Amino acid sequence: MTKNAFHTNLSQILFLALILIIVSCKAQNDEEEEQPFPYAEGTVRIAKWQGNKKSALNLLFDDSTYGQAMWGVPALNERHITATWFVNPNGEYYLENKSVWENDVHQNGQELANHTMNHQGASSEAEAEYEIGEAARRIWQIRGDAEFGSLMAFNPGGGTTWNSGDISGILDKYKCIDRVKVNIGVPVKAQTISKGSSASNMYSIVPQFINDSNIIRLHFHGISDDDDDDDKGNGAVWINEFKTFADKLVEMKSELWISGFIQTYKYIQELKTATIKLEQYSDTRYKVFLTCDKDEKYFDEPLTILVYLPKEWTNCSVTHEGKTADYPMENGVLQFDARPNMGDIVIEKK
Repeated sequence: MTKNAFHTNLSQILFLALILIIVSCKAQNDEEEEQPFPYAEGTVRIAKWQGNKKSALNLLFDDSTYGQAMWGVPALNERHITATWFVNPNGEYYLENKSVWENDVHQNGQELANHTMNHQGASSEAEAEYEIGEAARRIWQIRGDAEFGSLMAFNPGGGTTWNSGDISGILDKYKCIDRVKVNIGVPVKAQTISKGSSASNMYSIVPQFINDSNIIRLHFHGISDDDDDDDKGNGAVWINEFKTFADKLVEMKSELWISGFIQTYKYIQELKTATIKLEQYSDTRYKVFLTCDKDEKYFDEPLTILVYLPKEWTNCSVTHEGKTADYPMENGVLQFDARPNMGDIVIEKK
């Protein structure tokens, strides 16, 4: 064998060996990711999703349509399912059902989001500031928050024209998170629900991705009480099919965190910058220290904490923010929710 041929063969062998190592490492990492967290007494961690669920699901509704107010909101309220409603506070449909949007939605834990005042875009910076800023003020008022007092999701509205230049500064000013442009930090599997979709079509994406531990996002427009009606031209799904779809979601609540867009966004940002530590003070008393690098004025979504304590413990109390609650335990694992940057968390055996 010539010297050049030897070097060529050696290079090929080394290259193939490198490929095998990479594949082996990837397989090992994949196996590690699929495995549950092992029990290790005296440790603590933050769940990826609130409630230690498998994945997060966001239901997004655009345009504050008549059918959403009449049938969609009540259907989800009855099932205690949270959605995000992108509203136009000066739009015809919104004003026709103002009491629903300004009372029923917020009072039942639904999330309002900024879809601009009129869903008409903007031709100047001043008009853009009005369309975005005034809608934000209405939402803060409904929430009972001070102006500029909380975050909200934003979308400018499909089919609109914005000749107002860059609006990112206006969005920052009014604490708006653009649902399309934001890098939320976790992969998103999204589907737009088309007109006339059946319950099974609406639901189909959920079992496909529930085990991926990411975000599943479904986008809706109209809802109708008649399968021949279109919710005044808003691409409706029939309410009977929608209710069947919602019933399927209720069955999956033990595995899915069904949350508002901003709820999910805040959880992710807090988790990404969080620091958590567990200290033992006696055989029956521990403390958890939970902080994150975000401003608690805007990032106040509770994180789900998992504490691995002695397996013989069956009940304990958790004291945080001046309140004490009792929790049952299974196999030494304590699970509870707590907001970061809100002081020490004291755990005591019962």
